[in-house]
Amino acid sequence: MNKHLVNKWIHFWENQSIQSGQDFEDDVADEFFPDNIYEMLHRTHDFQTNRKRFIRSSLDPDFRFEIRGSNVSFWVECKHRENNRNASEINIFKSGQLERYHKYENAFLLLCTYRYDEQMLYLVPFIDIKWNNLFLSFLRPYELTLEPPVMPGLIRKYLG
Repeated sequence: MNKHLVNKWIHFWENQSIQSGQDFEDDVADEFFPDNIYEMLHRTHDFQTNRKRFIRSSLDPDFRFEIRGSNVSFWVECKHRENNRNASEINIFKSGQLERYHKYENAFLLLCTYRYDEQMLYLVPFIDIKWNNLFLSFLRPYELTLEPPVMPGLIRKYLG
């Protein structure tokens, strides 16, 4: 795993602040979906912007990307969840969130979770997610085991 990115995530878990969440999303955009491979079509507004006046498009997933040189676009919602107890299930979504995300075509959950000292990353198509709580056994097939970036072939595979 990219050492810079791991250090950022460790910082996030040690300092769970709004800025750390923003840093996490910045790293997702830069490391997993870099500009040379993906064009960014949408990014949700930050807390400071919405605090002054809420922008309705902030309810959209965090990002919308297009694979450069194609007409293939997709949404990505980033979530980071701690799981430091001996649990096989992680609560991911608040009430109503999953239903909202299901309305988006070609949408993915990018989940970063820690269990004890082990960090795990998953890229899950929303079409496959049925519950607010996800079992680790459900997530395993979607684990990202390679260094970033996410390659367009994986996106195309999931989109069929």
